[in-house]
Amino acid sequence: MSEYVVTVNGIKKSVHFLNGTEIFIDDIKHEYELVKITAESYLLKLDNTFYEIPSGIKNGGGSLITVGGENYEVIVRSSLQEKAAGLIEKKKALSNKMEVKAPMPGMIVKLKYKEGTRVEHGDAVLILEAMKMENEVRSPFSGIIKNFFVREGVTVEKGTVLFLIE
Repeated sequence: MSEYVVTVNGIKKSVHFLNGTEIFIDDIKHEYELVKITAESYLLKLDNTFYEIPSGIKNGGGSLITVGGENYEVIVRSSLQEKAAGLIEKKKALSNKMEVKAPMPGMIVKLKYKEGTRVEHGDAVLILEAMKMENEVRSPFSGIIKNFFVREGVTVEKGTVLFLIE
């Protein structure tokens, strides 16, 4: 059984092909027939309704389909491709946020910025005193300090989350 995820105008549908005439769309069984009309279009019969579908693919792997004068953006992926795309999107979202952790145990001497402040890559965000030396904890990239999880005068262990930058 072939399994796909079809996204139409941002709405995802699970599609399972049982055989050459039956299909499940979101667990609802339908009968279908797909016939190639020309090199650029197909005729889809879905439960006694006919749709002419162009076969062009646009940038991003999707197709722009016009049915009855209405445009639909359609992306078809196998279940595995959909999972991979989800993991890539999740990684992109996480890469825009970062928890900055204490590189060593010590005491927070000074917070140099307030939450909501924009900092640049390499800016010293706070001072961590360890073994009688003041160490600057710097921003790993340019962004906005979303949260501080520590305050001045607090002792932290190595690996303690100090702040979140986005």
